[in-house]
Amino acid sequence: MCLPALLAAQRPQEPVPPSVVVNHGRVAPTRDRVHFAQTDDGRLWAIGTGYKASFGADGFVYVPFFGSSAPRNFPVQFRLRSVRIGNRELALAPAEPQQIGTTVTFARGAVTERYELALDHVEQIFVVDSALRGDVEVELQVTSELGEDRALPGLQFHNELGSVSYGSAHVVNGAVLEPVPTTFDGQTIRIHVAESHRTGDRLVIDPLIQSSTTPASSFNIDQGQPDLAYDVTFDRYLVVWEEYFSATDTDVWTQYRDGTGADVPSSLQSVDVSGGNYLHPKVANINQGSAFLIVFEFFDTVAGRFRIQGQRRLAVSNTLGSKFTISDPTLSVSCYRPDIGGDPSTLVTATRWLVVWQRNNSATDSDIEGRLVRSDTTFATPVLTIANANNHYYNAAFVSQSNGNGLTASPCWMVAYEHEFSPTDRDIWGAAIDVSGAIVTPNSVISAALRDERSPNVSCPATDLGGSQPLFMLAYQHDDTSQAMARLLRPFPFGFVNDITPVNMTTSFNLPGGYAKCDSDGNRFAFVGGIGNRITTFAYDGTQLLQQEPLQSLPGLPAYVRLVSKRSGGGPRTDYGIVDEDRQFGPYRIMVSAYGGHALGSDVTRRATACNGLDIDFVGRSFLGEQLTLTLTSLGTDIPLFAFGMPVPATTALCTQCALGVDPASAILVLGATLDLTMPTAPSIVGAQFAAQGLGLGSGPCVAGLRFSDTIDFTVR
Repeated sequence: MCLPALLAAQRPQEPVPPSVVVNHGRVAPTRDRVHFAQTDDGRLWAIGTGYKASFGADGFVYVPFFGSSAPRNFPVQFRLRSVRIGNRELALAPAEPQQIGTTVTFARGAVTERYELALDHVEQIFVVDSALRGDVEVELQVTSELGEDRALPGLQFHNELGSVSYGSAHVVNGAVLEPVPTTFDGQTIRIHVAESHRTGDRLVIDPLIQSSTTPASSFNIDQGQPDLAYDVTFDRYLVVWEEYFSATDTDVWTQYRDGTGADVPSSLQSVDVSGGNYLHPKVANINQGSAFLIVFEFFDTVAGRFRIQGQRRLAVSNTLGSKFTISDPTLSVSCYRPDIGGDPSTLVTATRWLVVWQRNNSATDSDIEGRLVRSDTTFATPVLTIANANNHYYNAAFVSQSNGNGLTASPCWMVAYEHEFSPTDRDIWGAAIDVSGAIVTPNSVISAALRDERSPNVSCPATDLGGSQPLFMLAYQHDDTSQAMARLLRPFPFGFVNDITPVNMTTSFNLPGGYAKCDSDGNRFAFVGGIGNRITTFAYDGTQLLQQEPLQSLPGLPAYVRLVSKRSGGGPRTDYGIVDEDRQFGPYRIMVSAYGGHALGSDVTRRATACNGLDIDFVGRSFLGEQLTLTLTSLGTDIPLFAFGMPVPATTALCTQCALGVDPASAILVLGATLDLTMPTAPSIVGAQFAAQGLGLGSGPCVAGLRFSDTIDFTVR
């Protein structure tokens, strides 16, 4: 039942404390295992805590981590050139790498080249199977711009950023390691095993390779550019971010967090750990099938351009699908900075993501394009041209995380982007695209004042707020980073219509400006001011924004904040995930937090008023638009009733043995053992207080055989 109008008119009777920002800590500060990935060219890559390694037909390459600020990678290639026994050279068969667990093997006939990968080092092992007698000599060709440090013991390949240590080789005889001579002439490593060290036909040699940085570092890699999305079926967020192995080598990582923001063990997976550049990851969820799609830009070194790629990850899985290209692969120009919106519906037809990006035609001509991608990663549409005009520069496209499908009669994604009118005057434009891929609102100006407006961010549609078209909040900045703006917009075929006059969130609500972010739970809006990163929640009463709580600060020193409601993935109203780049301490790390997004305080509490064993349970929350369900138990043969109304101090006026906690003058009696209470979506009811109490008619000590349950008090938040 909905709360009756009489009770809905009650005003707040106590101050409303703010909802909570809960810091759930950094993502993946250290590796828990070696991670592997294969690139399109078939090369196998691995990453530990201080190195990368790659394996291909040309052999083994070790890439030391020399710090995120290193200008590029400094690989060391080790290629097995020859193995001789006495005066005879063994034939080395060509081989592709084979991975089993953390072991990579090249089977080269009588010689097996094997690599055991640990988090902080690689053990290189040569197994020689031959009955030939004589000394054994293994030659490795070394290719690297790193120089060998003859002043240090062993082999050290180094520069001013760090070093790679090639440890002394040993012969493995059972459990005994016997050192053998290892020399380097500037190009070739030679490992010499005298015949006297051989105890049989099988010889095992195992030098150790590991790296260090200057100054010393335990893989203090910087992280940045985070995003996240929510899946309701498994109640988890997928967080994605960049990691900077060097200035020319950026990787993309993913990790699950549960609905509270806490880590999901063993869920860390890489989109890429190769030596390439994968940038600007974004992610969205499709509720039907519980699938996430991660999109990113990738530099194609063969074509010499950036393109947009994607990779699917099912919410039930700790593995990722294959990468695929979303932008037009035949283009001779680059595509940049993708974003993606999902679908919260459970309809079997609701299986599409909208991916948008910037196509860069020239320094003065850039378009916004998009494409619908099905949950099986096939394309539902060709590439869509969203904004395109000769010698016009559109960029910084942002799409709503949800299209409101199943929650509104006109589901669509809103896309907002910048239009550069001049180097000092950018405007905000936008478009709307429905679930079929039709552009229902064509490229339209939203804000074109004579000042610089930039960094648009669009909420999910506020589907509870009615109207023939869904309502979106647009956050952006103007003039400089000191001003944050908000608009409430509805898309129509002729353009966007403002529901209210644009609001300066900085002057009206003291929210910091710059890179502002917003989202909606379908009912209210959460808003983050960029510089200073303060957050609060707003309701909309049809005429104005109503602030629901005092401003709060996010933990750490956050930058690049992204805010996502659980509603965007088909979840409940209220509750948001927050991800940002915490710059409080080096190295920069990705921080995950949870945010209530409602006027908090105690929402549901229990008062002890029961007599004669009548029990009452409740599930749900008393937040706007949500449902609170009360259930009576231990009824026996009693007839169940509920008294619902205003709370009063417990009184025994009606029965000396049982206490009544509901005001008799306002009480409504409802027959049944279950009472469903749906909170109105009207912000005017926030703070109103109610009570419900169960009654059993038949076996109690009071008049008509009544007995009472505890009283459930709740305040609408």
